[in-house]
Amino acid sequence: MKNNVFKLNIQKKLIFVIGSLLVITNLIVGIISYNTAKSEIEKAGKINMINTVNMIKQIIELENSQVLSGTKTLERAQTDVKEYILGKMDENGERPINKNILLGNLGYVFILDKEGNEIAHPYIEGVNVWNAKDMKTGKQLIAREVISKAYSGGGFTRFYWTLPYSEKIGGKLAFSNIDPYWGWIIVAAEYEEDLNKGSLVIIKVISNLLVFVFLYTSIAVILFSSHISEPIEHITNAIKKVANGDLNIEPLKIKNHDETGDLNNSFELMLFNLKNEIDKRKTVQIELETLNESLEKTVKNRTIDLKKNNSELLLTNKELENAINELKQMQNQLIESEKMAALGNLVAGIAHEMNTPLGVAVTTFSHLDKESKLLEKSYKNNKLKKSDMTNYFSIFSEASEILMYNINRAVMLIQSFKRIAVDQNTEEKMSFNIYEYLNTILLSLKHEYKRRKIEFIINCDEELTINSVPGAFSHIFTNFIMNSIVHGFKDRQGGIINIDIKEEKNILKIEYSDNGSGIEKENLKKVFEPFFTTNRGNGGSGLGLNIVYSIVTQQLKGTIVVESKKSIGTKFIVRVPIKS
Repeated sequence: MKNNVFKLNIQKKLIFVIGSLLVITNLIVGIISYNTAKSEIEKAGKINMINTVNMIKQIIELENSQVLSGTKTLERAQTDVKEYILGKMDENGERPINKNILLGNLGYVFILDKEGNEIAHPYIEGVNVWNAKDMKTGKQLIAREVISKAYSGGGFTRFYWTLPYSEKIGGKLAFSNIDPYWGWIIVAAEYEEDLNKGSLVIIKVISNLLVFVFLYTSIAVILFSSHISEPIEHITNAIKKVANGDLNIEPLKIKNHDETGDLNNSFELMLFNLKNEIDKRKTVQIELETLNESLEKTVKNRTIDLKKNNSELLLTNKELENAINELKQMQNQLIESEKMAALGNLVAGIAHEMNTPLGVAVTTFSHLDKESKLLEKSYKNNKLKKSDMTNYFSIFSEASEILMYNINRAVMLIQSFKRIAVDQNTEEKMSFNIYEYLNTILLSLKHEYKRRKIEFIINCDEELTINSVPGAFSHIFTNFIMNSIVHGFKDRQGGIINIDIKEEKNILKIEYSDNGSGIEKENLKKVFEPFFTTNRGNGGSGLGLNIVYSIVTQQLKGTIVVESKKSIGTKFIVRVPIKS
């Protein structure tokens, strides 16, 4: 049952992490695209309304010139303008909406005079709307605002009004300007329903895209996680059988050419070595039992002889028999204990080490999820700012690096398991960039010092590449930094840590210093001793700097010295031989 839960959890986590990241990214892009498109569409609509009003003003200018020349009466000219922008009035006193004037499916042009009378309108021509109010809020005096903006050189007015020949209310955007010849207020108005049609199409496209991305990602992650989890599940079941004493396990036939394949090969090698070791111990046990039987016979024979001479020897012989029986039991227990201890330590070590990077990855994603929800909340409340987006992308980039680092760390653990199986317990030397590696370590420890406001000053050639054991330097820097946080900056916020790294004739010199509380003079000679700590009451083990000392002097064949002054700070100077 636990295996199934483990498998499903891996799939769900991968689907949730990757799917969420893709959906959030597409959602942000979609929102920005939607807002941009909506803004541009509305801008184009405004330009169209302005052009429409200016066109009608030009028509009035032409009609007025004919009036002045005497070819038309003023009444005829004004009627022609009304019929052009709307159409002829029917017997009900209504005019049709002119579809040749492009103001959406519902928009139209209407004309007011300065008293608020409808000079030309599809269905309320002749009505005075001076006191007409916004049909949603009931507060805004629409005609007065439209006329006021027209007399101010032209402007836009937003209000709610009924749709043409309908009782339904819709948002409306209108541009008004005054005709200089007849004093008419010319208004070109378009409903927001028409303005937003293009934006609604974008929303539909984005929604379909998000659904497709999520489904595609889910299928891909399910297939990928199955490729990883199924071999691990088979190996886990095999390990449980071995833990229960069953060593007769058929080959798992895992054909993956990746770390899971290496894990299976290493497990089979470990099982082969374990069987050989147990067979050897059984052979020794049989020989020992044979020897014990011979010894028992000898003891019994000797006891018979001794009984004749001394009755006290009877008790001694009995004790000797008990001792032999206890010896047999201890031998059996020793064989079983060593077998189970070896396997138990191996399984426990793998479980613990694998849990650490996965735990960091889950914690990192939880933090990313929290920031995403805050960003979404700001957007929904119309409080989204450019600085919020910049901060979110910074957090997103940082989280991605942490996730990648911990995933790579898990891969290294699987590779190290192969070395454990063949009794290779030490890390191999390799070439790596010490500057980049140090920054990776600082990133992995950021959660420890971020809220403490600790500043790091790094002085190192960014191109410095060395040939050594990277894991050793990870232990060294991690213990130095945690020592500064726990002891140096124990009762304060803020601090400075300087790390100077340079190469001097194939010797790597590291000077690590902080401006913390320093070390008492009487304790300075004890800092590298095992189990020495001034923080034992709070869980300190006293092994951190002892481990650093062992790594530097034994594994890296280097030297380490410490300098410290109370209330000023502490400095560690490390020198190790390298190949640049």
